[in-house]
Amino acid sequence: MSDIQADGYAASGGGSSGGTLTLPCRFKFSGTAWGLFGQLFVSYLLTVVTLGLYFPWFICRLQRWGAENVNLVDSQGNKVTLRFTGTGGELFGAFIGGMILTVITCGLYGFWFMVNMVKFFADHTEGETPDGKQVKVSFAGTGGGLFGTLFVGYLLLIVTAGLYGPWFMCRMIRWFYSHYQIRAGGGDPITLSFQGTGGTFFGIFIGGYILTLLTLGIYSFWFQVNIWKFQHDNTVVTLPSGNRLAVSFTGTGGEFAALTIVGLILTGITFGLYYFRFMVTQIQFQTDNIEISSA
Repeated sequence: MSDIQADGYAASGGGSSGGTLTLPCRFKFSGTAWGLFGQLFVSYLLTVVTLGLYFPWFICRLQRWGAENVNLVDSQGNKVTLRFTGTGGELFGAFIGGMILTVITCGLYGFWFMVNMVKFFADHTEGETPDGKQVKVSFAGTGGGLFGTLFVGYLLLIVTAGLYGPWFMCRMIRWFYSHYQIRAGGGDPITLSFQGTGGTFFGIFIGGYILTLLTLGIYSFWFQVNIWKFQHDNTVVTLPSGNRLAVSFTGTGGEFAALTIVGLILTGITFGLYYFRFMVTQIQFQTDNIEISSA
């Protein structure tokens, strides 16, 4: 029995629509090029007509479309669906208020403003498990916490002439992960943690940078995939019981290079018409290759 099954979040077997999620499972993006075109065309048009005032509604519209087209699916076809409930009016109010306070405080409120934006998108993300449990995401970070993390990080960047960068990135990912919580059915929260180290990331970065230069940019696709792998492969999901699930990224540099090069060529040949399909394939690659399994 897998860890997630032991916690009651999934059962072993059963492929009916009323079943529960089993391991391994992975994210699946089902959006289409035509759907993305429709979202962007209407939103850009309304943003221009309203002289930019529609932009918060634009962001929420795109976020809602993205959430509705992402599911967490197991091999039996059972899935966790997602939805975004935030509105443009709410985002507009939060954005205007945050901008005003940031200006009044000479930028100091910017840390709280950033956290409030993260909270807005996290707190308005919901979902439903195959057996009908409601899923709710929340973010509990504070502006003060973000300020402290950034202050120490930037100070060490200056002292080390930039060498602290990989450790700084890991510190930031760890801080954000530690403040996310996911509740299914109103129970105790599922939490995230990050186990990557700055030393490992430093090696990936230096090796990737050198190989990208030596190959005149060709290795950049593998370099980017290695960065995604580093983040996802070091992400741990902890269930309320303490059981852990492992996250992994299964895409390869060769696959990413092929779809990117083909996409760019077809976008040029079609005078930009293929662009929306190109964007969808990029999203699918980054989403569909995220797998969750027993730790």
